[in-house]
Amino acid sequence: MTIEDTLPLTEGIQASTAAAHGEDREATARECADVKQWQKAIEEAREFDKNARKRYARDRKYARADRTHFEVDVPIAQSYIDVLRSFLYARDPDVSVTPSALTQPPPQKAIMAMVAKQMQQGGQVTAPEMPSAIARLLGTAGGQGASPALPGGPATEGQQEEISDAMLKQEAAKLLEPYQRLRENAEQFASTMELVVSALWKKAKMKAQAKELVGSSLTIAVGWIKAVWLERKGEDPEIARQLNDIQDNLARMDALRRELDEGDAPDDDQVRAELERQALALQAKVEVVVARGFAIDFVAGEDIQVSTDCRDLSAYTDASWIAHRVFMPIDQAKQDHPQIEKKLKSAAAYFPLKPRDTDQQGDSGAMADDTTAKDADAYSKGSEGGSSVQTGGVQFVCLWEVWDRTSSTIITFFEGMDCYAKAPFAPHPATSRFYPFFQFQIGHVNGERHARSLITRSERLLDEYNSVRSNYRKHRRRVIPKLGFDATNYTHDEISKLEGATTGEMVPLKPTRPGEEIGKAVVPIQYNSVDMALYDTSAIRSELEMIWGIQEALSSSIHTAKTATEAEIQQQGTNSRTGYMRDDLDEMLTDMAQYTGEVALQVLSQEDAQEIAGPWALWPEGMTIEDMGALVSVSIAAGSSGKPDTTAQRQAWSAILPSLQQSIQQVGQMRGSSPEEIADCL
Repeated sequence: MTIEDTLPLTEGIQASTAAAHGEDREATARECADVKQWQKAIEEAREFDKNARKRYARDRKYARADRTHFEVDVPIAQSYIDVLRSFLYARDPDVSVTPSALTQPPPQKAIMAMVAKQMQQGGQVTAPEMPSAIARLLGTAGGQGASPALPGGPATEGQQEEISDAMLKQEAAKLLEPYQRLRENAEQFASTMELVVSALWKKAKMKAQAKELVGSSLTIAVGWIKAVWLERKGEDPEIARQLNDIQDNLARMDALRRELDEGDAPDDDQVRAELERQALALQAKVEVVVARGFAIDFVAGEDIQVSTDCRDLSAYTDASWIAHRVFMPIDQAKQDHPQIEKKLKSAAAYFPLKPRDTDQQGDSGAMADDTTAKDADAYSKGSEGGSSVQTGGVQFVCLWEVWDRTSSTIITFFEGMDCYAKAPFAPHPATSRFYPFFQFQIGHVNGERHARSLITRSERLLDEYNSVRSNYRKHRRRVIPKLGFDATNYTHDEISKLEGATTGEMVPLKPTRPGEEIGKAVVPIQYNSVDMALYDTSAIRSELEMIWGIQEALSSSIHTAKTATEAEIQQQGTNSRTGYMRDDLDEMLTDMAQYTGEVALQVLSQEDAQEIAGPWALWPEGMTIEDMGALVSVSIAAGSSGKPDTTAQRQAWSAILPSLQQSIQQVGQMRGSSPEEIADCL
């Protein structure tokens, strides 16, 4: 091949390379434009909701009782939050999975009548048309089942009698058999699903996160939970809780080695020592090699941004996008995103705020409220605050994770950068609700985007309570007993002896005018007596308890002893007043149970299900979430997450138990059960 022959080939390679570089530049430009557009959309949405975040900060001040507007700040709101949180969520709810109504067999009486009619006409006995969902679950073609044809022609009286006695039952049993088999499988699958969902929640430590959720809702009217399935695939959604496996240690060691090789480590000896410690941890093998599992994480209200096209946050599942921000140390960001490690230097730097000084005392005068939306954040930008808001020089970066329902993709980027943290990806596993966020809201107001918290509703009552207590303190300080004396009749030394006298001491006094009665020279100073009716807070407490739904038996305001009956009545009143909170919480937990079941169906194998539910677990692999919805109904037992209502349970059992015992004995006798079987049932 001559040089002239190679020229076209070389030119072709150069043209291909130039085209590839051109495509890369175009892709980079599109990525940069997309990230900038999303950052702009988030900034505009956060400006839109700025007043709501300001309200979050104000509510939290009341919850901490550090408003400092009064001499006395009574932590009533904090006490109510603690009581209601333990009342609403005391344990993980009971998952209830039941076969759907679609799996219910047809009425046997109707099947018998249909079979009798077909057999009397001498035609072929055929099953009724099955719904498409049942046919798909059973795997039958055409959705029909057929029985052998009977001889044609009208049946005689003897044949009719014979049909009604033997063949009728036989043919009806054949037609009902697929339905009964489907029902039995649905019941077995429902039992397995209950155990799987409960086990995933328990392993993810749901109770700790759910109590934070309820506490947030009671404080700022809204609480968020994020639930995702995590695996080592490089496309897991961001979540604060880590998998904690050997892969984490390996990635951390790689990041440290890169810092040493490139000379970016601030202290080489410290980095080498940390590498040695991590190597020893790997040798101990105290962690699993690769972790996978269901993760549940509480998300603060200010770290969630819902698109502004959603006019009511209670309908957040209809929003076009939801953004979640995650703060992480820059070292962890480099470890988790090595492909953009060099570019992370341009990311916006954040620093954690110092803990607040709780010893500050205010005065009794009203002060202007200087709360801002930034007070709701736990981190501050390095450019917004000086060293007074930084802690130990630990730098954080802010990662935004946008769940875009319009394109069904997840976009991630660091604030201040113009590139993706990782390429956009579709959520896996996909679910019927798309969003992995779950909201519990208290105080919804029709037509308003944000709810009104219990603290906002009772803010003025809390201020009035603190005002009354502050004035009472001022009054008591001003009415300290005092004595006055005639200073013109005593020398400075005599006055000093009187002032320095202790309790019960005999003080000799020499007046300048001998013989002057001491009783006339020293007299008590009169003061206004304390009228407790002016400082009675019982009316304020009653109104607060009405707003919060807390009865006197649950709060610390009991002044008179209560009988057991009175306490039970007040407990029932609390259950009634907090019923709307329980209903909303149950609805959220039901959605979460359905979501968890859909995720588990797609990521767990038969072996995984058997490890959780036992060797008799039924876990049909390859089933779609549509088939799952047709087969079973997933929910939770109503009110099972709160403290049990012992009174209602006793009353229910006292009414049901006699009938239940009688029914067990009657059914056992009709079935010919042995006394041992009846005893086991009882």
